[in-house]
Amino acid sequence: MMARTRRASVKPTTTLTFVLLNVLFMAAGAAVVAWTLYPVYESSRYLASAALAIGAAVAIGVLCDRLGWGGGRAAALAAGVYVVGGITLVVPGATSGVDGALQAFIELVRGPVLGWKDIVTLPLPLGEYRATIVPVFALLLTGTLLAVWWALGSARRWALAAVTLGVVEAIAIIIGPAARADALAWAPLGTFLSREFVVGLALFLVMLTWFLWRASYQRGRAISVTRAAGGVHLAKAPRHRLLAEVAAGGAMLIAAICVAVLVAGPLAASTPREVARSAIEPQAHH
Repeated sequence: MMARTRRASVKPTTTLTFVLLNVLFMAAGAAVVAWTLYPVYESSRYLASAALAIGAAVAIGVLCDRLGWGGGRAAALAAGVYVVGGITLVVPGATSGVDGALQAFIELVRGPVLGWKDIVTLPLPLGEYRATIVPVFALLLTGTLLAVWWALGSARRWALAAVTLGVVEAIAIIIGPAARADALAWAPLGTFLSREFVVGLALFLVMLTWFLWRASYQRGRAISVTRAAGGVHLAKAPRHRLLAEVAAGGAMLIAAICVAVLVAGPLAASTPREVARSAIEPQAHH
């Protein structure tokens, strides 16, 4: 599932607070992705499956980080969650008997490869129809685990965590509804805001906030390492400089929101929504 990452070089710097803050951001980003796909299902089973996928991925990532386990064990744990969670929750009727469990296992094998066609061809919402949640369950479990893995396990390539969630969000958009949601009535100053737009903006803001925090953390770690190594003694940043950095980060967030609402919103409103469902012949529920 994932390549082995060299973790020994960063392990001494990963305090529990560092781990928890990183997984909080990753879980928040994954939750936004899950909410993107809610109109496809509109069911409590989907919400429970998404919560299981994200929660299990976060738990596996933290466990492997704390115990120093590699990618092989993380993949094995994820596969176990996928099978057990798929049979007990994701696939309807899987617990009805041996035949139901066997059929569910078959769906878990074929779902990540062939199940996408059902999602983009069947009429929405899918609800709890057959095993249509399986591909998204696999997507959220794998994507969240990879994001947590990069965030915690790589000192230099941690930004790939945001790239991973961005790719997962793009897939969610592609397999999402073809019809654009109506504009939100509470949009300020007559601007165009839709559900899809708010979801995309939310993920962007979560990742931007994480980037700002992580960059500040990396800078602080570099100063601490330099001092511990007996190198050049760096003076502690004055209070006004720290406040300036916080203000700059806040300004970036505000600017991003303004640009998104005033520029990207109108562009989105005037651009046709093209997704996989737009180009595939729909089929009815059997």
